[in-house]
Amino acid sequence: MRQRHAARIGCALGVLLTVGWTVAVRAEPVTVGWKILLPDGKPAVGAKVLVRVVRKGRMEVKDTWVETGADGAFSADVEVEPGAWDEPDAGYGFLMIDMPGHALLAWDLPYGNMRKPSEVKLSPEFEITGQVVGPDGQPVPDADVAVLHLKPMSMDGAAGAWGLTVPRWKVDYPPLITKAGADGTFKLRGIVGDNAVPWAGVVTSAPGLVSYPSESAVQPGAAPLKLSLKPSLSVAGAVVHALTGQPVSGARVRPVAYSGDQAATRAFPQTDAQGHFEIAGLYPVERLCVEATYPDLAKAWVEVSAKESSKDVVLKLRPWATITGHLVDQDTGQALALAGVLVCVTWDPGQQEERTPFIAPGRERIQTDAEGKFTLRTAVGETKITASGQQYREVSPIIVGVPPEGADVTVPVRKQGR
Repeated sequence: MRQRHAARIGCALGVLLTVGWTVAVRAEPVTVGWKILLPDGKPAVGAKVLVRVVRKGRMEVKDTWVETGADGAFSADVEVEPGAWDEPDAGYGFLMIDMPGHALLAWDLPYGNMRKPSEVKLSPEFEITGQVVGPDGQPVPDADVAVLHLKPMSMDGAAGAWGLTVPRWKVDYPPLITKAGADGTFKLRGIVGDNAVPWAGVVTSAPGLVSYPSESAVQPGAAPLKLSLKPSLSVAGAVVHALTGQPVSGARVRPVAYSGDQAATRAFPQTDAQGHFEIAGLYPVERLCVEATYPDLAKAWVEVSAKESSKDVVLKLRPWATITGHLVDQDTGQALALAGVLVCVTWDPGQQEERTPFIAPGRERIQTDAEGKFTLRTAVGETKITASGQQYREVSPIIVGVPPEGADVTVPVRKQGR
């Protein structure tokens, strides 16, 4: 329960990044207005409020800073795509309230809930304290210490299992970042979540060193944290088109480790004009993969060394192709005019092994039409196809090598009870 709560609050804090806000269609300004109260119920006058909207799956963020008035209320006009307010999974909103003498308050909520007026009560101030030590157990002076984001901005897998440290987003917001002193000790502002439970996730780094993320709840008066640094890893390489071998500029790259053994960074660098990328500051883990994505191309991943830095890593992005086909009865060979049978195509974005990381395989699903026909998108290369439903069950999967021009397939199913 506590870890889930920590992840939830981290979602509100760790996305303090500064990136462009690009909207393909005209956006609608919608007023967000809430009221902030002190612990005794009086208005919080002059509190700084960050109002943030995040478009799911696009890593696009827009921030608006405002202050509360004499009645503790604030108002901010934010823009989203037309109709997005009414889409449950369109994106997320974040509020962060900073009032001197009180703990930072982080609040995460769906788009639609942002325009519902609400009252939020602040909590008394407290500090998060601790010490940074190196591999030899000695204090590390001047180490960077920051509040850590433990959850992706959206649940579509775009951000991975761990979030981003605030400094990686180049946001100089003192309550969330600090430097360790000469004896390695540090202090950070306390943070309270949207249900008033104190929490902190903290990460630290120094030149060539990085810590595993702290993910513990921190109550006022709790024992100081101890953050241990280890030598960091880096991964460098290139992203290319699988068929042409040409570099892919602007591809997004991220490190991915196994659940429970995450990489202590969530950098998302884009490849340069030559398709090159480099990710530094990785925490040593048991097994590490790197994933690349790019619009209109299927994702790719490759496993790299988890004990030492890697160079010349190559990720090959495959183009999309179309599979068209129809259903047949495996026992009779007759075509089936069945609407609603679910056809699933699955492709491997990398080399599958006995222990697959939590990069999910590529997958598309669709229901057949009234004649048992279907059209599905898949990545060029080997694809697995299955179908079931409407009193029919799947048989052994069909493995198809899909060329760039697509493929026509016949998918067998077997009636239940046969």
